[in-house]
Order: sequence, then structure tokens, then C-alpha cells
Amino acid sequence: MEEKQSKLSVALAVYNEEENLGPCLDSIKDLADEIVIVDGYSTDRTVEIAKSYRTKILQDENRTNFHINKQLAIDTCTGDWVLQLDADERVSTMLAKEIRRVIEADPATKPPAFYLKRRNYFLGRWMNKGGMYPDPVIRLFQRGKARLPQKTVHELMQVDGLAAWLTEDLLHIADPTFSRYLMRSNRYTSLQAEEW
Repeated sequence: MEEKQSKLSVALAVYNEEENLGPCLDSIKDLADEIVIVDGYSTDRTVEIAKSYRTKILQDENRTNFHINKQLAIDTCTGDWVLQLDADERVSTMLAKEIRRVIEADPATKPPAFYLKRRNYFLGRWMNKGGMYPDPVIRLFQRGKARLPQKTVHELMQVDGLAAWLTEDLLHIADPTFSRYLMRSNRYTSLQAEEW
């Protein structure tokens, strides 16, 4: 009897990500069995780009706390495993191979979730110091075993059990230009001020 292959869902929440979404989806299109995108009613070509891939698209309000839409994407996934990504992240070929190998391993030896080492791209360089690397994020988990509390902007995923680490890097193209850095910084500081 042939063993069933674990199904991997990729979950994204997006808003006006026409520049980032294509490269992100290109990096996982051969890895994902299902791609779920929650779009916050983008006004650019984001939805058009998403439709050019085999994606399940839901549209919902573009909330200030975008973790609500991220959790909605996660909750819509049907795979055994979920990989939650942001549109400005890329899964390298090596990370894709590691993810597939890990989710196909013996279930008795697997933790319910994994930290990914995020490598941040800042103004033309990959950051290796100053707390910018490995920038651990829990992004790969068994469906139903992890969730976002949806309370703050920089909250951590809550996991039912202990999380292990993957070896390969998740590439984060967050700040390729100074103007994008300022825009993101302004958004996050405003959200933090509202919380306080």
C-alpha cells in the first residue's frame, strides 16, 4: 500500500503587493499543493497576479492588524501542513527541498511547528548582524497546531507543543529601497503607538 504524501498549503494575506506577489508565488508554486490568499481589496494588480497562479483567493477588509487576515488565510487552508508567508518573502530552492523532506518524515518524530531563519535584505545587502539574522519566525506548522493571537503587530505564533528549527533561510526582501524602509517604519511605529 502506497503511503499518502503530506499536503502543503501556503497562506498569504496581501494588500497592494503587485511588485512582490509574483516573485513570492514563483518561489513556492512547485512546492505548494494549495495556495490560499486573503486580499484586503487591493487597488493595484495584486488580484490579477494572484489569479495567474493556481490560488484560492478570498477578499476581506484590509485591517490595521493584518494578522487577522493572515489567520483567516491559515484557517482556510486544507493541507496537513501550512507555510505562512508574506508577499515580500521568498522560499529558496534549498528551503523548499528541506520543507518537503521534513513534512514527509515519520510523523512520530516530528514537532508540530518549525522556526525558519529569515535572512533580511536591507538597502542592497543581506543583513548578518545587529539582531537582523537569523530573525527566527515560526512559519511552518501542522494545520491546527499553531495560530496568531491577532492582538499586536509583531506577535509570535502560538504553538501547541515545541517548535524545532529548519536549517535553510527564508529570504525577506523587506527594504530594498530607503523609501520603502521609511514607509514600513512609519506604519509599524504608528501601529505600536496606537497599541500603547
